Amino acid sequence: MTSKIDEIDIDNGEEVFEEIEDFEDEDSDDGVSKSKSDSNRKRKVSTPALKPHPPIPKLPYNDRVFIIQQPKNDTNIIDYEILTLPSPKHKSVKCRYILDKENDRILEINKFNSKPSSWFIDNGVRHDGSMYLSSDIDPLFLLIPFLEKYKSLHKNEYLEISSIINDSYYCNLSKIPFKHSQLSLICDSKEIAGSKLYRLEDEKLLIWLRCKVKNISNYLKETNTDIFKTSNYVKKDLSWETLYTMSIGFVSEYLSESNCKMLNQSFNLLSATAQQTIKSESEYLVYTERIIDEPEPPKSKRGASKKAPAKKSPVKGGGISNFLSLKNDTPTPITVPSLKPSKKSEPIIPTTTTIAAETKGKITDFFTKIT
Repeated sequence: MTSKIDEIDIDNGEEVFEEIEDFEDEDSDDGVSKSKSDSNRKRKVSTPALKPHPPIPKLPYNDRVFIIQQPKNDTNIIDYEILTLPSPKHKSVKCRYILDKENDRILEINKFNSKPSSWFIDNGVRHDGSMYLSSDIDPLFLLIPFLEKYKSLHKNEYLEISSIINDSYYCNLSKIPFKHSQLSLICDSKEIAGSKLYRLEDEKLLIWLRCKVKNISNYLKETNTDIFKTSNYVKKDLSWETLYTMSIGFVSEYLSESNCKMLNQSFNLLSATAQQTIKSESEYLVYTERIIDEPEPPKSKRGASKKAPAKKSPVKGGGISNFLSLKNDTPTPITVPSLKPSKKSEPIIPTTTTIAAETKGKITDFFTKIT
């Protein structure tokens, strides 16, 4: 008898041996995978799984950040209302103000937006990092346009202040509690049947505006407020013409062009001598109202190969909103438009010694004192 091994074909024998080798390889692979699975189990047991951090909620845009100075009083009652009123400078533009009903005051709103910036409020973030700063404003500035309008339509007639509600454009002014002591500063008054009637008086208005300008000028002079661009400039006492020009620039934010011109004429700032003094002193100042127009640059000739770059138009006085605006993302200095520096050999080195909001509430205190 022949053995079974002898009957196996050569080819079949090779296949058998290959299957045996493959089986041994599978056994070795199973051992490696088992050891890996055991080690993974040990790792999972030793280190607990970390929970993902919850997403930071984005606050809606209807949230606003306001900084409001609270008056010193015994009551802590807060009763604010936002009013939409015509701008005292541009009658066709409407602005928003805050009415403090508890303390009978009106606050103007200035917006600061330095990009990139954001607010972290509680556990949320608002990507619009803008901030609203409110400061007191004399309510008579808001009333003057309405009184001028009524006077132009009815000439010498008197009116009752409560009749403002009948004007569709100025009706929200009726929510402001005007006092007789305030109205008598700019109006003539008389009493008929127990009702107080008022009429705008130009002479009283001019006296009241001049007092505002003088108060600001005296404050700048007496407090030694740093109003110069550079720290290496030898500071000297400014003339009253320059101080009055700066002060009119602040007040002009709330006045029409005709009233600004009336103020300049009353201080004799439009004369040639005053303009020369203002121009020589104002180039080193942070803020000046530009009342002197420079001549236009000469036009380039047709045959010139290269055209001279167009000069930017000079920025005219930006008022309080520009005076309080923050430049770039630097929170401390407050920069404002000024006159172009003349071509002199003395270098102008910008520094951070401009008018600055060093402490909270300092800006608001500034305007509270001068008004």
